Parts: sequence; C-alpha cells; structure tokens
Amino acid sequence: MNFKCNKKIYILVALIILIIYLLPYIILWENSHIQVYDNLDFNVGYKEVLADSGLIFGSMDSVIPNFLNGIPRNVLSSELDIKLLFNFLFPPYAAYVLNLIIIHTVAFFGMYLLLNTHFTKGKELILITIGVSLCFSLLPFWPPGGLSVAGLPLTLYAFLNIRSGSFKFRDFLILFFIPFYSNFSVSYIFLLFLIFLLWIIDYIRTKKSNYKFLLSIIFMTAIFLIVEYRLIYEMFFNQEYISHRTEWVLTHYSIRESLNVAIRNYIFGHYHAHSLQQYFVGISVLISIVVMAVKKKIDKTLIFLLSISLIISLWYGFFRWEGMLYIKDKISLFNYFNLSRFHWLHPLLWYITFALALVIIIKYLKFGRYIVISLLILQIAFLFYNNSEFVERRNGTPTYKQFYSVSMFKEIEKTIGKDQKDYRVASIGIHPSIAIYNGFYAIDGFYPNYPLEHKHNFRKIIEKELEKNEVIKNYFDDQADRCYIMVSEIGRNFMINKYSSVEIENLELNNSALKNFNCQYIFSSVKINNSNTNGLELIKVFKNDDSIWRIYLYEVY
Repeated sequence: MNFKCNKKIYILVALIILIIYLLPYIILWENSHIQVYDNLDFNVGYKEVLADSGLIFGSMDSVIPNFLNGIPRNVLSSELDIKLLFNFLFPPYAAYVLNLIIIHTVAFFGMYLLLNTHFTKGKELILITIGVSLCFSLLPFWPPGGLSVAGLPLTLYAFLNIRSGSFKFRDFLILFFIPFYSNFSVSYIFLLFLIFLLWIIDYIRTKKSNYKFLLSIIFMTAIFLIVEYRLIYEMFFNQEYISHRTEWVLTHYSIRESLNVAIRNYIFGHYHAHSLQQYFVGISVLISIVVMAVKKKIDKTLIFLLSISLIISLWYGFFRWEGMLYIKDKISLFNYFNLSRFHWLHPLLWYITFALALVIIIKYLKFGRYIVISLLILQIAFLFYNNSEFVERRNGTPTYKQFYSVSMFKEIEKTIGKDQKDYRVASIGIHPSIAIYNGFYAIDGFYPNYPLEHKHNFRKIIEKELEKNEVIKNYFDDQADRCYIMVSEIGRNFMINKYSSVEIENLELNNSALKNFNCQYIFSSVKINNSNTNGLELIKVFKNDDSIWRIYLYEVY
C-alpha cells in the first residue's frame, strides 16, 4: 500500500475517532451534560437573548433591557462574532453543537497543516503528524472561546508561511477569518505579541525587515480591532461608561504560593485552556530528553518550546504575586485586563512539543515506532476520558435540558401572568442565566463587564448578608463579575437542586432596593423561612421531572 493511500486512511481513521468523540452531544442532544461554569451560567444564555432581542445590530447607544436592568449593547459580543450569529440563525442547542463541531474540526486540520508543513515533514512521520493532530482536536476546548485555542495552530501555520516567504493568498485569508470566530483578549493578543517578538528577533539576526511578515501581524491585529469595535469604543472612547472592573481587587500570593501556582500550571495546565499533558505527553517529553542526553543530539526547537511554556507558567503564577502590587498600582492596565493569559497558548506549545518528542523517540529508539503508537493511543484514551460530557456526567452536572428547565419556567411565566418586559426578577440558589435564557428580565447575572453604578446599587440589596459572611463580602466587593443575590447561609452555592434539604432561616434583603430595580419576583431554589420579614410572599412551588430545580416563586410586596 503506497504512502498516499496510508495518509488518506490515517486521516479517515482520525476523523472517525473525532466524530465518535463528538457523538454524545449529537445523540443525547439536550440531554447532554454540559459545563456550567463560564458556559451555561453566562455565555449560552446571554447570546440567545441577544440574538432574540432585535439589537444584535443595535446602535452604539443601545441598551439591552434583559440584563442587569439594562446594560450597554457595546459590552456584549459584536455582531461580527460568528458564534453570536449562530444563535441568530439556529435554535440555541443546535448553535452550541455546530460551534463544537467547527472548533474541533478546525483544531485537527490546523494542527495537521502546521506540523506537516513546519515541524514534522516527511512521509515517515505522517503517523506522528496525524496522531498528534487528532490528540489536539480531542482537547476539551472552552466552547464560548470559539477558535481562541483551537484556531492557534492554523494561525501559526499562516504566520510561519508568510515569514518563510512561501505564503499564498489563503494564508492572509486565514488571518482575516480567525478574528471573527475567536476572542482577541483571551489568547490572540498574546500570540500576536510573541509573533511580533519573533519578527524583531528575525530583524536583529538577519538585518532584513521582512515587511510582508510585519504587515501580516498588523493586518490580523487590525481585523481584531474592527471585530471588537463596540468594546473598544465603550472602554476607551465613551467617557461616560465606567466598568465594574475598575474596582477589581484580586487575591495576591506569597512567593511560595506563586511558585506552587506556576508549577501546577506547568504540569496540569488551566481549566479554560486544557492541555492535558500531565501524563503521556509528559512521559514522551521525558523519554525524548533522556534520548537526547544519551545520543548527544539536541533538538533546539523542543528545548525552546519547553522553556517558553515554563516562562509562561512562571508569569501566570507570579502575575498575582504580592510583589506585583506596586506595578499594578502604577499601571491601571494590569488591573483592567488579565495579562496573565499567555497560558492560553499552552495547548499549542505542548502539542508541537509532543510531536517533536515523538519524532526523537521514533528516530533514535529501536522499538520507537511501537512506543510512539502506544503513547498516542494512551493519550487519545486519556482525552476521551476527559471529554466534557463524561467529566460533567461524573461530576453530577445537570443536563442542558435540566439546567434551563424551559417547561418549568414557562409554567412560572404563565403563573405570573404579566408581560415579561413589565417586571424584573432575581434568583437565589440558582444561576440567573436560567431566568434570562427563559426570557425573563433579570437584575442579576454573570457579566465580565458591566456598569459600576449597577454594582453599587445592587450591593444595597444584599449589604446585610455580605456583612454576615466575609467570604461572599470579599467575593462581591473585590470582583462582582457575578452580580448575584449573595446569601450568607448558602455562600457561593448557586446550584442547589431539588434533592437538597437546605433552607434559609434568616435572610436579610433590602426590600426598598429591590423595588428600586422594579424587581417584583424572586426565583429561589431554597425555601426562605423568614420570607415575610423581607417583604416576600410565597406564590407557588414548582417542580417537575424535566428539571433539576425546585423553584419557590416569591413576590416582592
């Protein structure tokens, strides 16, 4: 069988494995177990409501009334974000699955093109190229990020083609397309920074400008700025807008704690940008290092990538070191943006490293081919074990259908009997995104960027509860991305399901502050035993087989 046929078979097998990996989300559909944190608790719900609001293409001074009693349209996803347009074109779960399919498919072919063109060239290395590409595509990417991680190999492929002078029009097309399907502040601002450093190093070494390479960096940056035009306007040109992030105060660590964070990040990665390199990728790297030491054959690229990954982890760990406080006090940019996010590049770096390590093993060890195949199979099995559907199922996370409980909230809406836009609601013991997803206008929610004034006014509702509990007080005052009704007795538990026996004995809310927001109803997943002293009247308790929640509907009087 010739090489060309082998290559096609390897790719076909890899794609079949990738399809199997994604099948649970398609077969189970809304009965899939989906990650809640930074996903169902925010991104899915707000995009669906924004898509239905008629304000996707709203003016620069548009306000979305469903969120926090009204927040600027500009602090939410731009209409140039393709993921948002999916919600406009398709039902919410269909949009979610389509996004997953695109993310993982681009991850596979992007890594394949990168490795095959720049790192593992040659027919004899095709097994490694396709095997590592498959492994990368099986990572549990953060869905709201789109191609923020999954698209990094494809982007690097285009940049390296342009850098080498062997580029085609499609390389600039890649750099044009990626910004519409990813997040600039999450990963690409850091990739572009490193690519620019590479251009500077090239210039110092060769004394040649390579204007086309520099132009490509400027070009992609410009496209990102165009895509994010709303946020840029709101943050830098709208002088009337003050974000709650201006009051961010992050916990800082001692040197020892910072070092521990750095080491953990280097070995285990980050939950938003999983590398899952701690076992079989790590073993392959260790074997390759031993082989290089014995054979006295050093792969400078592999050592360089390992060093970059280590530097990134150290930066991540020490970004919140107490010694950085002086710098952050002097430079507000350090507080406004999370500049530790270089670690989002780790999956890209680790899987190129993985490929190079396997090349050393297959090249210098007698049974190297069998070792490589074994390591690839073990890594694929490990990645399947860490498929988000299986992880969330093991963790007892509710299904998509159970989480949003559409049928129950339709019943709640019917019981209230008013037009949803005429009143506001708040939630206790459950994520406000559930109410928002179901069309209610909420005064609470999880938003990375919203008006500081709302935070201050909202705090009046829960000020007595915050004083009872130092943990939730610090959590709200220092960050407040989750502008939730914090209750001392339940702390930061926002997933109290119908099987729980928890009840609130001594709630103290500011009734007048609730009314100032036109908040007429409270959706609570726990019974409030002193509801009357808070000006709350229990209307009805809702529970059904399709929902994970028991909802106590309270009216504010």
